[in-house]
Amino acid sequence: MRGENLVCPFHHFEFAPDGACVATGYGSSPPPKARLGALPVREVDDLIYVWRHAQGQPPSWEIEPWPLDAAYPTPYGKRHLLRDHPQDVVENIVDFGHLTPIHGTVGEVLSEPRFEAEGLRTSFRILPAGRDAAAWVSAAAPELTVRVQGLGIVYTSVEVPKIGCHIRTVLTATPVSPTHVEVYVSGTMWFDRLGRGRAAGALTSALSRPLAWVGSFDFGKDFPVWAHKTYLERPRLAKGDGPIMNYRRWARQFYSEPLDPACQAGRPDDDHSVPRQA
Repeated sequence: MRGENLVCPFHHFEFAPDGACVATGYGSSPPPKARLGALPVREVDDLIYVWRHAQGQPPSWEIEPWPLDAAYPTPYGKRHLLRDHPQDVVENIVDFGHLTPIHGTVGEVLSEPRFEAEGLRTSFRILPAGRDAAAWVSAAAPELTVRVQGLGIVYTSVEVPKIGCHIRTVLTATPVSPTHVEVYVSGTMWFDRLGRGRAAGALTSALSRPLAWVGSFDFGKDFPVWAHKTYLERPRLAKGDGPIMNYRRWARQFYSEPLDPACQAGRPDDDHSVPRQA
């Protein structure tokens, strides 16, 4: 970057915010009529989102931010590079069946998943299952309210009534290659019993890092499964797995129709296929 201009590292061509080339690294005058394509950008909750449509269509929906609440300190985040697809990362939210074997917990559904236009909402309580080492995390029976926007934006509100703790987390899954995604998870918390003063803010801010570590440790149990699994369009589901197929049908809206007529067999309105293009 140079000021507001984007600079190519090879010949130092400078491109203005509108995409036009305005200078070169060797002073060509006038600069060449080169131009970069511009993508719609939004800043929401201190994160930058870029809209990219395979067929160049403009944004068809907007990201709904968190309501402002000064009680929450600046969140702390961690990044993970995973071999996976954004759709599969988010699918974990409705895959209630994996909680016990992978995380040693049970999800008591409080509100069944609701698929609404570009959003998905659900809520559940985490309870311990058996003597798994992760069960202590659920001993306080936290209640999670989850709001998904598109394929890769997850807002979670966690309430732990037993200790008066309130947690907000944001997860984004960004494709960085045909086979990998970068998952960013951030969290912030406050305790209502501490009030909203400066001391309470300092304490809750200090707790954000260990909170992120605990969350990443538990979240990380899914990584080996994602890295080695095979995606099946029609999996053999069992009672208790959750509304996996409802989720996949909802997810189809976020894929473009294939441009090549020869590929129409995999179109999103075909009941036997879920498109996998990024």
